[in-house]
Amino acid sequence: MNLIKGLLPSEYKDRAHAIIGISLSLALGIVMGLIFRISFLSADNLEPPTIKEDHSLLLSKGFETVKYRIQRKDTLFAILRRMGTPLMNISDLIQTSKKLYPIKSLKPGSEIKIQIDRKNGEVRRLECPIDQDTLLVVHNSPQGLTAIKQEIEFETRLSVIAGRIRTSFFEDATQAGLNSQLVLNLADIFGWDIDFFVDVREGDSFRVLLEDNYKEGKFVYTKRILAAEFVNQGRTYQVFYFKNNNDIEGYYDSAGRSVRKQFLKSPLRYSRISSSFTTRRLHPILKIYRPHYGIDYAAPPGTPIEAVCDGKVMFAGWKGGYGNCITIQHNATYASNYGHLSHFAQGIKAGAKVKQGEIIGFVGSTGLATGPHLDYRISEHGDFVNPFNLKNVNTQGLNPQYRGRFEEIKREMLARLDGPKRRGILLAKNSSLF
Repeated sequence: MNLIKGLLPSEYKDRAHAIIGISLSLALGIVMGLIFRISFLSADNLEPPTIKEDHSLLLSKGFETVKYRIQRKDTLFAILRRMGTPLMNISDLIQTSKKLYPIKSLKPGSEIKIQIDRKNGEVRRLECPIDQDTLLVVHNSPQGLTAIKQEIEFETRLSVIAGRIRTSFFEDATQAGLNSQLVLNLADIFGWDIDFFVDVREGDSFRVLLEDNYKEGKFVYTKRILAAEFVNQGRTYQVFYFKNNNDIEGYYDSAGRSVRKQFLKSPLRYSRISSSFTTRRLHPILKIYRPHYGIDYAAPPGTPIEAVCDGKVMFAGWKGGYGNCITIQHNATYASNYGHLSHFAQGIKAGAKVKQGEIIGFVGSTGLATGPHLDYRISEHGDFVNPFNLKNVNTQGLNPQYRGRFEEIKREMLARLDGPKRRGILLAKNSSLF
């Protein structure tokens, strides 16, 4: 800088200082950029971090067990090659597991466990999750590599969640701590008694007992709803999960009756009633008064429509003002009708058999309709009746031989629901819920 000061006229000195400062900043930026790029590229080629288990016995035999969390775009082939596993061994692993589970592609975030021979890189044992409850295990046996499915051992804990309806059931239940799938499951369990998009009111309340699975002290997922209570417009509904010795499972009310009833409360999950059953209604298009022997459910186009009861499709096609229409005969007494559909579900045609809750079509506005909605009707011995006045009977009850066991489990579930609202409640070994 002193040399420059001596060579340049005074009027250029300040400009020279600025130019040199900018040049030095640019040079420093380029150097730092190159260092960052080199570091980034090097890190790109590194394996994602693994957690090595300290098994002294395995290490003494020349084996090492490694836990590896799958990264995006990872393949088993690439992972094992980076660990030095021979190509033939990798090929044998993939072929052996092929019939049970394709392990070429792995789900990001899942964790695999690999036991490897440090001398030659060969895999002695591989554990890979198939789903939340099951592992694929490939291991060396006297017959060579063998693949089996193995149940994951979890620690069972309980959670009690409660809430009150202030805005909507879905929003308030989610805010209370239920995930979206559990909210839908809860709506399904009470779906024979409560239409959650029509019947629920501000001030209604709910309590839920959950069975949670933990692994090594960490929450993994909720296995099922064990018990639940919903207070709807002052009426209390309770359900309890029960599984008998023959592995027949289901939900029962406090009297031991199955919550499953002959008819679903509603053929739609997401809807509002836009027109009720009446003997005199002004038709919105024809502008004349005529009976309306059904319930109109306003819903977005394409909303799935479910069969309210098991039965046989008697008609599926165009029916004048009803547009696309489906008629299902359920028994010698009852039939249900669904009108104004946009289209039918695959396989729905005259003669097809359907199950309760099966999707049969989708909301539309075909025929004489001012907007997308479902015209839902029930006939009894050929005459239309108000679906809301239908006597909805339980389909089955609890076998008397299991009644004592059910009452024991129910008592503990009720005690839990009345207890503190918290997660991760440890179960005593003498709990009736085991």
